[in-house]
Amino acid sequence: MKLQTLPRSQGMMRRVTSGLAVAVAFSLVGFGLTACATSEGESPAQSSAPASSGTPDKSNTASPAAVPTQEAVIVVAGADVDGLNVSASGYVAGVVENGGKCSFVFTRPDKRVESSRDAVANVVDTACGFVQIPIDQFSKGAWQVVLTYTSSDFTLTSTPTDLEIP
Repeated sequence: MKLQTLPRSQGMMRRVTSGLAVAVAFSLVGFGLTACATSEGESPAQSSAPASSGTPDKSNTASPAAVPTQEAVIVVAGADVDGLNVSASGYVAGVVENGGKCSFVFTRPDKRVESSRDAVANVVDTACGFVQIPIDQFSKGAWQVVLTYTSSDFTLTSTPTDLEIP
């Protein structure tokens, strides 16, 4: 196979052409995104958004922010893949504070296993982190776990989560 060398001017033309193709592609993507932002069945020109008159529209003023729900939430709970531990993690929504305690309580009719740790505030909630309990503290079968968060201001308990210990 023989490679053919193009004169310098033809190589430049390819660069200009490919640059033009990129510009056209960006324009089409921008147009497609504009079309996606309209209501179903409307063209961009028929959008139901009101035209700007230069004066503020008082009917669209933002309402005060709703108070976030305060609740303990289990993110994950179950036996680890390696079969050595049972793990759980969670957080407290609507609460941002340090000094609280997170307790993961695993139960079944004949047994109770608990692991607690200090909670840590972050930007939007309170992290309970991750607990691991050796699997030999559990008997095989169905269990439930709840997360209870306690502090000087709150006591919150999650919805029970079912898990199976193999």
